[in-house]
Amino acid sequence: MVTMARATEPLFIAQSQIGLGELGANNQGQYVKEYLNGQENLPWCAGFISYCFKKANYHLPYLLRAKSYLKIGTKVTNPKAGDLIIFSRKNGGHIAIIEKVTKDTIITIEGNLGEYPSKVKRVIYKRNHIKNLLAFVRIK
Repeated sequence: MVTMARATEPLFIAQSQIGLGELGANNQGQYVKEYLNGQENLPWCAGFISYCFKKANYHLPYLLRAKSYLKIGTKVTNPKAGDLIIFSRKNGGHIAIIEKVTKDTIITIEGNLGEYPSKVKRVIYKRNHIKNLLAFVRIK
C-alpha cells in the first residue's frame, strides 16, 4: 500500500522543476533531455511525469506517452494530490500531476504545454469544465 507521503513524493519533485524546460529549440535542451531519459525532439509531458516518479524511486517503466499511464495506474473519480490527470489530444494525449484539489479547481504541475519555450508550470482547471479530460489516474 502506498502511503500519502509516498504518493506525494513525485509531486515534490515536480514542484522543484517549475520554471525549467525547453532551451534552444522546441522539445530540446538539457532539461527536456533529462525528462526524456536522454532523448530530445519528442513531446515531453509524459517524460516529465516519468522523471518525477523515477526521482521519487518508484519502479515504473519510463513512459513517454501520456495515455500509457492508463495501463499502469488505476482510474479514480475523486482525485487527490499526487494523482495524474490525462487529457485526450489529437494524435495522442497530455498528462500532468495534480498538486491540489479544491471544491472548484484542480491545480496541476505539467510540462510541454504551450508554445516554445515551454516550461514546467502550474495550471489551474475549473473542475466543472476540464476540456478533453480522459481520466484521473492513481499510481500505486
